This record gives sequence, C-alpha cells and structure tokens, in this order.
Amino acid sequence: MSVALETLNRELAKVGDYSAPSATKWNRVSEALSPLLSLPPEKIYLAYVSKAANLSVRLTQPGAMKRRPDVAFALLEEVGDLQACIDQAPRLLAPRGIIGSLALCTQSSGAWEVRVLLETRRGIGSRVAAFFPGAQYQIIQPAPIAAASRSPAGSLAVVPLLVDARTKRMVRLAIASSPAVLLVGPPGTGKTKLLREVISEIAENPGRFGFTASPQVRWVTPEESWTTRELIGGETVDDQGRLRFRPGHVLNAIRDNHWLVLDEANRADMDKIFGGLLTWLSGQDVELGKAATALDAPAITLEWAEREECRVDGLEQLEAATGKDAIRFIAGTSWRLLGTYNALDAQRVFRFGQALGRRFVRVPIPPMGVTDFRQILDSEAADLTEQVRAKIARLYEAHLASPATLLGPALFLWIPEYVRVGLELKIEEREPQPDTDRLLIEAYLASAGTWLSRLDDAELEELRARVTPDLFSVSDWHWLTSMLPHLG
Repeated sequence: MSVALETLNRELAKVGDYSAPSATKWNRVSEALSPLLSLPPEKIYLAYVSKAANLSVRLTQPGAMKRRPDVAFALLEEVGDLQACIDQAPRLLAPRGIIGSLALCTQSSGAWEVRVLLETRRGIGSRVAAFFPGAQYQIIQPAPIAAASRSPAGSLAVVPLLVDARTKRMVRLAIASSPAVLLVGPPGTGKTKLLREVISEIAENPGRFGFTASPQVRWVTPEESWTTRELIGGETVDDQGRLRFRPGHVLNAIRDNHWLVLDEANRADMDKIFGGLLTWLSGQDVELGKAATALDAPAITLEWAEREECRVDGLEQLEAATGKDAIRFIAGTSWRLLGTYNALDAQRVFRFGQALGRRFVRVPIPPMGVTDFRQILDSEAADLTEQVRAKIARLYEAHLASPATLLGPALFLWIPEYVRVGLELKIEEREPQPDTDRLLIEAYLASAGTWLSRLDDAELEELRARVTPDLFSVSDWHWLTSMLPHLG
C-alpha cells in the first residue's frame, strides 16, 4: 500500500460517520494528503456517496463550489456503483464542470482503494495517480459544449448554485419541524434543486432529521386550470355516468404515504383551490364531501394522526360509494406538504393570501451575490473573453439592483452557451457571422424575455437605464423590447 493510500485510510478511520452532515469533517484528510500530493488542502475535496444517483449532488454542493477542487475523492458505499459514477463524470469534470480530476474509491476488506482516477485532459490527475499505483487512470471525453439538453433552466444541472449554509440549515429545520414548507424566491435561484438536495439528505439519513423512515416523494407542478378537484379531490363523472368522489394529489399522496411537493406552486390560484386544506393545515379535521350523491353515501374526511405513518380507513368504500363509516384520509406526523414559490411571478400571476400563507413555513431563497456569480461565470465560460464575461456579470448585477427585476443566476449562466455556439457555428452561409454584442442580447431575450415581458413600463425603463448604453446599444434595446409582446 502506497504512503498516500495509507494516509488516506488512516485519516478516514478518524472521521467516524461518513454520512453525517458536516462542513469540516473531511478537512483533516485534505490536510494530511496535501503535502503528499503537492496540492493546497482547499484544492482536495472528499465526499461520501451512498448511491450512484447522489454523485452529482455530493460533488456540486457549496463546499465543492467554493473550492473548485483539483482532485475530488468520491468514497462509494457500493462497489457496484463504480461504472454508473464513471458514466456521470464527463459533466462534472472541467472544462464543463467544477472538478479538475475525480478519484473513485471503494472499500475492500475494510480498507479504501482508489479504483479509478478520471479527468478530461492530462494534468494534475495524472500526477495524483502516481501516488495511488493501483488506480486505473483514464482521460475521458468532456461533456459536449452544445449539449442538446442544456437550456436556461437545465444549465444548473452542470453549474450548481451557491446556497449559504444558514439558508440551507433553515430549509432542513423547517422541513424537520413543520408539515407545510415553502421555498420562496425569484426564478433561477435554485429553489427546486435545493429542495431536491435536502430531501435526498433526509432520505439518506432520516434519523438525523427526526424521521424513522426515508420519505417517498411525489412531485407535481400545478397549472392555472387546476381546481380543488385536482389538488385535493372532488366529484367526477365515472365511466357509467355517475358522480363519484375521486381523490386529488393530496389525498393520493396520503394514501400512498408519500410526501407531496408542489413545484412552482403559484402557477395555480391556490387561494381559490385550497378549500378545506386551509382548516386542515391549522391542525383541525375537515369533511371534504361524500363518496357519491346518494344521501347515505359515506363522508370523506381529512385528518391528522398521532403516529408517523399515513393511513386511510374505509378506502374500499370509495369505489362502492356505500358504507356507514366515513372514509378517513389520515396524515401521519411525518407527512410533508412542500413547495416552491416564485416571488417575482407572484407579483403578476397568483399570490398566496394571508390566510393561506400562514399555513406554510416560508424560507426565503435569495439570488447569489455578484461576486459568487462572477466566480462561477469565470469557470463556466473561461473560453469566452473577459469582456463578454464582464458584460454578463454586469447584466446580472443590473437585475439585482431592484426588487422588481430580481432574477436568479440560472438564466444568465445559459447566456455563455448561446454566445459560444453562435461564435462556433455558421448556420446560414450567406449571413455574416454575428458579433458578440448581438449574440448577448439575443441570449438575454431568449432566457429572460418571458420575465421582462411582465414588467410594467416604469420598471422596464429603470432597467433600460441600467444597461444602456454601456452593455447594450439603444437600438439593440429597442429591438429587444419590440420582441417582448410576442412572448405572451
């Protein structure tokens, strides 16, 4: 066993519980490896991966984001996950990702081994591999620059958001302590991604959050056409033309003992459709209706249990629409109704009224600061000129200057992709190659235009004053605003 591998195992033995949430537990390991690998400790990152699906989550957390490590050691719980993790590596590694090289480690007879060391071009990884002679060193194909799956929203699958530790702690504690939680913030701040990360943490180690079992989660996105019937349940005509009560998303989630997540909750008018949930979320039992129109049809009730698990009493009566006792949907103490809420759209689409808002614990998810945004941009768009990166950063800063125009970084982190492809590809032979300024404003329109179209004239004028003529020419801005009405 090499000195580096002995050091790795010795220091890992001191860590204790690998899965325990901690920002500092790996520091001693990084510091011990630092002189051996000739790397600063902050450029060495370690993460415990309980299953292959969590590799991206573990290697794109704020700790990794801040370090942008030269080498990341992923400690795989399951040896069988090795190939699945290798398959994910191209999108995590530089130049598209944030990690220079990736060491995949597995245990054998109680000792850790570096099995595979990956990077997209020969660099520090090849030098690190020399300290772990048993490791298979590979140079792999980087993720394609113009991947078809990348979009203004999808770009954050590769470039994660920086969420400060206090905000993430608030999300964790809110979910642990309350049956109904909303993450509130402007579009593009990573609310959904953060919620998925925290739910994944809870599923991995439910006991640390006060739960006895890993939750199963049902994700739904409300729509403007939703009524109480879609959310909770209500009368529906069956295939024989009879009126019957059919459960909606809330009741179905309780029936299956699944948590329910309403992603982008204010796409629907929740004030109008929440109905009996308002009373129920205040801790009281409610009657939702009857299983059928017959006078003797059983009632449908929504209740709370004193035990963790959900249950339904009398479910067999729902189809028959007969029975003396009520059909009781009973949520357990561990059941959760979670959601994300777009604070900018709330000014123009649907708001949660005071009565409904009081039923949820609300955690604000603000946009990242300009300095953090520029740090990510410089890495993500290192192949573009400093002038282009500076303009994108200043455009993001212009949006942060007013509550009316707040947008998260996701939309702006896609702009380099558009500019890069526009400079590389010549779609029309007879058309001149576009300059970067035109590409910038086209990408800005394509990514943020939907939200710009919802600003009133005064808000749009204030934004124009912040971006012209330094970032965009007056004529380019006029072109952009002329296109906004066509976005709906």
